[in-house]
Amino acid sequence: MAAVASQKEKLVIIAMKGHTCTGKTRIANVLAQKFECRVIDLDDVYDCFSDHMIIQQQQQQQQRQLQQQIVQCLDRSFESVCRIAVKQLELIPVSKNKTTIIDSLLLLQSHMERLLVISKSIGARLVIVECRAREKYEWEQRFIRAQKRGTSSSTSYCSYKPSTWKDIQLETTRLGKYEYDTSEDVSKLVVDTTKHFKDSRLCYAVELLCKYKMNLSMDLQAGAGDSYQVVHKLTLSNDENDGGSGSSSSSSSRVVVSCRACLKSISSGPSYNCSHCDLSLHKLCAELPDKKQLLPHQNPPFVDPNSHKFIFPETHRCKFHPEGFDSTCHDCAFESNLRCALVPTVVYLECHQHPLFFCMISTRNLGHNSHFQCHACGNVGGEAFYACQAPNCGLILHVNCALLPPTREDIHHRHHLSLTPPPLPPPHDDDDDDDDSDEYYCNSCEETRNPRHWIYYCEKCEFASHLYCDGFSPS
Repeated sequence: MAAVASQKEKLVIIAMKGHTCTGKTRIANVLAQKFECRVIDLDDVYDCFSDHMIIQQQQQQQQRQLQQQIVQCLDRSFESVCRIAVKQLELIPVSKNKTTIIDSLLLLQSHMERLLVISKSIGARLVIVECRAREKYEWEQRFIRAQKRGTSSSTSYCSYKPSTWKDIQLETTRLGKYEYDTSEDVSKLVVDTTKHFKDSRLCYAVELLCKYKMNLSMDLQAGAGDSYQVVHKLTLSNDENDGGSGSSSSSSSRVVVSCRACLKSISSGPSYNCSHCDLSLHKLCAELPDKKQLLPHQNPPFVDPNSHKFIFPETHRCKFHPEGFDSTCHDCAFESNLRCALVPTVVYLECHQHPLFFCMISTRNLGHNSHFQCHACGNVGGEAFYACQAPNCGLILHVNCALLPPTREDIHHRHHLSLTPPPLPPPHDDDDDDDDSDEYYCNSCEETRNPRHWIYYCEKCEFASHLYCDGFSPS
């Protein structure tokens, strides 16, 4: 149903992954404080099982049997941890944050597969936080310090963890980087714990992975870790009576959701729902049929033309900033745009067969890797864009280009011109680069134009004009 959400979607399991002394436990504790949940440590469970192994080892005195018992003990310990996690989520009240954290190496694919089965059985969102130590010297020094404190491994000689730095190197070589398939239902954050990072940045990235339903893979140090953004993929539902008015058995496990733009409940009528997160919008609130079209070189209404920072008539915070609106957060900006109804979230163009979805970019990342090239005008953009998510399409447009009028008049032509994308990439002959026969011109200004860019076009007269040519006159 379009306007309801299952309680199961709120369950989250965060699983740590990585070698000994890569900082998993510290990060797990940081996340536990942020999410107000508990950490289930594999070592605590393993120590209970290994006490029984010591008695058996005194009787057997065979190293090979000891190794087999260690593997069996590790498997049983991980199974116990998974069951504890499930029970913990069941006991957490609905009003609380239903999240739990598992602190283990998670280096065996069999353990990952078991975790997938457990999470799917209860409908939980599974997020992997993988800790890597890319600076080997710093990692080795960290291991030596842990040995001196007596915290690098279990006090039992039956420990499954490497006892020396050489053992860690051998284990790394033997098992590689542990890049096994984590399934399409799992998101992962990779953290280089030998590099400096802010805990708030870490928590923000994990919150994004917990929020979105789609599979995401992030590296905290690969870019601006606090400026990730995801284009909402909205699907339209035409259900007319959809607000949890079904049977009492179904209504007990489902709740009516509200439109994030107008804050009114979505009880009937068409609505949009995001397949990546919990965003829901009335059809009218998403499409804004009375929206104002933008003229060439006109800044979007939410961008300051001088500072290029977000500006809104009124600001609204996102779920990641309960303390208030953050002017550099793309989620806060997206939320403010929804509430202020400045530009539509979904756009349909007469010249494109798929809907376009709105996305805002964090100003923290402007000037770095957030820039994109608009497929309509060919210029570089930032701040925000409209994107098509249809397979094999990948269309990205400036807000201005997406909101251009479908037709316009031109002072150099008597007919109306229609907004027109190029039908196909023009032919290109690498052996004939000096041939002028492939040059394309704008009939308004008589300057050359790029045939891969969109134009305003009169099909009857074959009159083509730049999108932003000086002859522009709105119809």
